[in-house]
Amino acid sequence: MANKSDRQMAALTGAQIRDVLPQLSEIAEDGILLLAHEATAAECMEYYFRTDAAAEGLEFSVCDVKGILQLTDSGREQYTELLDAQIEGIREIPFGHVAVIRGVDPQELERFTDAYADFLDAEQRMGPTM
Repeated sequence: MANKSDRQMAALTGAQIRDVLPQLSEIAEDGILLLAHEATAAECMEYYFRTDAAAEGLEFSVCDVKGILQLTDSGREQYTELLDAQIEGIREIPFGHVAVIRGVDPQELERFTDAYADFLDAEQRMGPTM
């Protein structure tokens, strides 16, 4: 993310996710961008700075913004609360960034995260479809 200025990242602070999807897409192209709820942000940051961090056993929900970018119009309607969440700030982690969000129930992020994981599992089980 070295090519993104601090000012560009700071400009996302306070914006609703839905309003900055193009900018989030650009950030995600350069590396990993996770969404984490403000209620678990400290725990999330501590976790990703540990050298033994592994995806199994997370006690908090995070999702890769690429999942949100793949939402169809119907999906955007279903997850409107999540898309209405505000970005509190974007913090750097060793392999990318975390956008800390607020203004949404943490369970809404968890609901999306679970649904997206189920989608990826189903897609993997189906294999190539052509």
